[in-house]
Amino acid sequence: NCIAQALDDDLNTWKKSEANPVIPYPEYVQVNDGAVFRSILDKLPDYGKYDVWDPHAWLDGDTYYSISGDNDTWPAKNSTLWKSTDLENWELVGDFFHHGEPEGVLDCPDFFKLGDKYVLLFLNKGLRYVIGDFKNEQFYPEKDGTMTWGSGLGYAPESLLDRNGRRIMWAALYDRRTNWGNVDDLVTRHGWDGVLTLPRVLSLDENNDLIMEPVKELQSLRTNPVTIKNISIEDGEKIIDEVKGDALELKFSIKPDNVDECGLRVLCSPDGKEQTTISYIPAKNIIRVDLSKTSLDPELMKTGWHPLIQEATLNLDKDESIEMHIFIDKSVLEVFVNGKLCLNHKVYPSLVESR
Repeated sequence: NCIAQALDDDLNTWKKSEANPVIPYPEYVQVNDGAVFRSILDKLPDYGKYDVWDPHAWLDGDTYYSISGDNDTWPAKNSTLWKSTDLENWELVGDFFHHGEPEGVLDCPDFFKLGDKYVLLFLNKGLRYVIGDFKNEQFYPEKDGTMTWGSGLGYAPESLLDRNGRRIMWAALYDRRTNWGNVDDLVTRHGWDGVLTLPRVLSLDENNDLIMEPVKELQSLRTNPVTIKNISIEDGEKIIDEVKGDALELKFSIKPDNVDECGLRVLCSPDGKEQTTISYIPAKNIIRVDLSKTSLDPELMKTGWHPLIQEATLNLDKDESIEMHIFIDKSVLEVFVNGKLCLNHKVYPSLVESR
């Protein structure tokens, strides 16, 4: 792990530390013979104590802390915590987690205080988070959750604290059709792979559950507003002709009274053969995004390792409405639900005219 420091407030000029690497990789040799293994350990006292992988650092008072490790390779190592007072000399504190380390790789970690708790964002089979306490130089996990739910897209979560004290997060949206083993495919065919999500504000509710909402500054992009009220559908569907296009912000409320399923379809072709369905199923307490008809073009429907249906649990209180806030920006679809969920997708309808 290496350190570079900005020399100006605009972050245009940087200087690498002459002490780099400040946390060197402890060399090891993978062997199977026990006797040879023991002799190697005698010569490498740091072997097995820590790993170097996707560091994240923060300042707490006068002390810098850094998470490092857990790349899920042989031999398995836990995520470790380091500390420093000068960013050059780092001391190994020990295991970052007091208990219950997430299974698998701890990619792209981001650790911060939120309200009275601490939150760890990371990547492992999607965007995940852990909420808990940080005390005695260890993280005590209390609850965890996800932001991608199976087939949802998202990569490398990062956040910052803005001047108003808001914790604002972004993630990268990779393309679900990309062949990651083909460099030409990454560069030429899907050059926008990795475009960022909309910025979302993170907070905790009274139960210390994570709340995620789009930043209010997005309202400055609004134009040509359409307001429709008091739509009642007993059985079937209603076409809203006043709203069309592939660059939209949709905000609506649904009261799901005695229904099997309710929601809306977006990016629909005039004949209905192409459509993306966003729905709530009360009996199962789930929000579902169905991409199975999002395009007629078989090339655009390549899914890679991602299924075409994404489902997330949504538990509503009695008489609570479904509040959906949907952003469509060409191929990007983001669905915020009741401040508790945000489902992200890439969609590719082949027909230009859509509603």
